Amino acid sequence: MTVYHNAEEPGDEAANYILQSDESRPWMKCRKWLPQRTKTNKVFNNMLVGFSGILLASYSEAKQNNDAAALATSKKLAGMLIEMVLKTNPENLRIENGQIVMK
Repeated sequence: MTVYHNAEEPGDEAANYILQSDESRPWMKCRKWLPQRTKTNKVFNNMLVGFSGILLASYSEAKQNNDAAALATSKKLAGMLIEMVLKTNPENLRIENGQIVMK
């Protein structure tokens, strides 16, 4: 969301909240396509952290270098990952007041 919307990073409380495994949370529906052996919280959380960490590092470097093409590529990749992993349109996700909001 930070990369896609060129927004601030969510606060620690919001980041911890999204990593919890309450099945009623909208983003947990993406676990349906995972093989049974990877449905543990640790593996799922590591996947989210891995995807977002690589993307955030690329985005930060592009932003620091004022590289418009790399920023556009980062946004496109962020959108694709949101759609693939969270099974939602990236326009539905926002960071408001340090909290993750899904519309």
